Amino acid sequence: MLLSRQNKFKRAYPIFKELSSEDPEHYYYKVWRDHTQLSIYNWIFKAFSYLGLGLILLDLVFDLDEKLAFDPGIIGLVISTLSFLTQKGFTNYFNKKKKITGN
Repeated sequence: MLLSRQNKFKRAYPIFKELSSEDPEHYYYKVWRDHTQLSIYNWIFKAFSYLGLGLILLDLVFDLDEKLAFDPGIIGLVISTLSFLTQKGFTNYFNKKKKITGN
């Protein structure tokens, strides 16, 4: 739990995975495993969101759509939206998995 609270999810995940395989009936081991697994990927989603927002801001400040053959603002909006929806999809998947299995 301390590793997870310190945001060291890559180190905490194998421990929770092993604990949940040793005691599959323990509710919190599975919850903690799923939480750490999702948290491992959250940095990727945040990075893409910031990249998309950066493209939008660059387009607004420098009018890049007039200088380039494509519109960076639209591409940034698409990247940010897809990142947000994918992150929400993972979160909903783990929540539904938790409700279905009861773990």
